[in-house]
Amino acid sequence: LTEDSSRKSSKVVLAVSFYFFTSLSLTFMNKAIFNRFEFPLFVTCFQQIITWALVWGFGTLGRHFKSLSFAPPPEFKYEEAVAILPLTGLYVGMLVLTNACLQHVDISFYQILRSLVIPFNIVTSYFLLGFEPRLRTVGCCLIVMCGFVIGSISELNFSYRGFTAGCAASLFTALYSTYVKKVLPIVNGSTWRLMNYTTILSIFFLLPMLAISGEITGVRNSLHFVSSSFWVVMTQAGVL
Repeated sequence: LTEDSSRKSSKVVLAVSFYFFTSLSLTFMNKAIFNRFEFPLFVTCFQQIITWALVWGFGTLGRHFKSLSFAPPPEFKYEEAVAILPLTGLYVGMLVLTNACLQHVDISFYQILRSLVIPFNIVTSYFLLGFEPRLRTVGCCLIVMCGFVIGSISELNFSYRGFTAGCAASLFTALYSTYVKKVLPIVNGSTWRLMNYTTILSIFFLLPMLAISGEITGVRNSLHFVSSSFWVVMTQAGVL
């Protein structure tokens, strides 16, 4: 029992460390991209295409290699896609607003804005899932809110666009994480199957948005469009 507990603890530590590393790396890479490439919709869409290619690749290889059998084969069922569509809308909003926030603010202020996910999670869980938070949890949220207010007031490079996008991104993130719990039973609790649907549907969401926003023209006229090093960085960010 002791060995099993230690193994589970080690897996949790490794998972949290891996998520922390990839999340922080992606934040810095996206910030580096937006410092010279001001097209958040295009960046989001490109990264989703890379994500879908990885999900599809792992799912296909999982049929032949046991080490990758954790990834189910790619699929697309109309009934399931329709049921997952509202969640995809939240997912797209979360990604686009997060990138828009990162485009207009420094990374330090971005992290402060993202801390709003914690109180938003409690509020959305209460209204959507009927989960009543404990008094200690509410107290922790008040501390987070105080830190948010202090950080916002002391921010030197304050941007209303970045501030609004960051607050909205935190709300969409909280709504997405809460709504996922309702949608997971549709795909038998498989996060990989859910990721397959959300990435495919998000691409269909983003392509019309790209056309309407006019970012495609801007991307074509950008000097980075013909830079191989830029596309390497874009692909690396997509993999993360």
